[in-house]
Amino acid sequence: MDSIQKTKNVALLKQQNLEVENQFLKEQLSPHFLYNTLSYFYSKTLNFDEDLADGLLILTDILRYSLKTDVEKVPLKLEIEHIENLIKINNLRFNGAVNLIFNKKFETEDEHLISPHLLITLVENAFKYGNSIDKENPIRIDLKSNKEGLSFEISNKKAIGFKTESTGIGIVSLRKRLDFLYKKDYILEIRDEALWYNVKLFIKGL
Repeated sequence: MDSIQKTKNVALLKQQNLEVENQFLKEQLSPHFLYNTLSYFYSKTLNFDEDLADGLLILTDILRYSLKTDVEKVPLKLEIEHIENLIKINNLRFNGAVNLIFNKKFETEDEHLISPHLLITLVENAFKYGNSIDKENPIRIDLKSNKEGLSFEISNKKAIGFKTESTGIGIVSLRKRLDFLYKKDYILEIRDEALWYNVKLFIKGL
C-alpha cells in the first residue's frame, strides 16, 4: 500500500471516528436517553419523596408522549392526558396554587383522532404568558367533541409585570400545521386584548 493510499485511509478512519463520536453525543442527549434517565430517578426516589417521584413520573409521561413526532394521528384521549399532565406538572411547580378549569364534553361515542401536540401548544402558551395562579381569574379550557368535530377554547388573563415576551412563533407554527393537516377544515380565532388572551379552535370531522 503506497503512502497516498495510507493517508487516505487514515483520513477516512478519522472521519468515521468523528461521525461515531458525534452520533454518540446525539444519543446521549436524545429524548430516549432522557426518558430512561427520568425512569431511573423515579425508581430511586419513590421510597423517599413521593411528591418528587410523582413529578418525575409525570415528566416521564410527558417526554414519552413528546416522542410521538413520527405518528400522524393519535386518539384524542392521549392528547387530553398530555394536557392534564402539563397541568399537573405546573401545579407542582407552583405548590398547588394553579387556578384552572378544564371542562370536557363528549357528545359521541366515536373516538376522534388528532395530530399530536396540536392542542398542547395553546395550553403551554397560557402557562407561559398568562397568570396561572390568579385566584379570581382562572385559566379556562373548554373542549367539546361531537359528530361535527372538535371544539377547543382556552382563555387566560395575561401576566402583569415580569413575564416572558411572546414571539408568536408557537401560534405561527400551529397555524402552518393546521393548514397542512386540515386545509380548510378548521377555524382558528384569536382574540388578543389588553388583559385577556382567548383562542378558539374548531377542527371539522377528525
